[in-house]
Amino acid sequence: MNMKKYFSFFGFIGNHVLSCLDVSFNALLFLIYKFDFWHVLATPYRRGYKMAARKYLSLQKDFQVIDIGCGLGDNVKGIEGAIGLDRSLSVIRAAKKKNSKTSYFLYEFGKDQLGEILEGVQTSRPKLFLGLNFLQKSNFEDFILEVKRSSSNNNDLLILDFVIEKFAKDERFAWMPQLEQIANAPFVTIICNDKYRELNVFRVRDLNAPAN
Repeated sequence: MNMKKYFSFFGFIGNHVLSCLDVSFNALLFLIYKFDFWHVLATPYRRGYKMAARKYLSLQKDFQVIDIGCGLGDNVKGIEGAIGLDRSLSVIRAAKKKNSKTSYFLYEFGKDQLGEILEGVQTSRPKLFLGLNFLQKSNFEDFILEVKRSSSNNNDLLILDFVIEKFAKDERFAWMPQLEQIANAPFVTIICNDKYRELNVFRVRDLNAPAN
């Protein structure tokens, strides 16, 4: 076994062990807080794109990270000053047990105003919005408009994930946003581009959105 395969093998074993531990802890939180069960298995150690997002976010020291639809807060774990937003009070309570460094707030897209929630907690730093596993094709443009309204800095960024085209055609992924919806918006960088998903970073000011 060459060195590359050696480290790859033990990296796989390490992630498997960490995944089991994380899922076990999530299951314990589930028993206490009674949130939707799918959160139990949504550990970043089982999902490469979430690990890629976490690594990228941890390096963005000049940004205030805002995770929309944060779930148990795994994407922003360990990021000082991060903000997690979710519509479920039970999952927010559980997230606080996993990551006390993050400030959590209730937010339901289409009901609450994002700008009003962020008003009291935003800093002078530009914002880095995270929208993984969140959008539906039917409300994509409304979400972009909501983010643009709450953006006050020309350097604000938004990270979105897209199912690779061949998977996006599957009915199970019908809720995922499609790449062509913002095909004309230039992206700053690609965080992850594996056989399942692509994570792109966009400058908020460049994103397409319906007129006010």
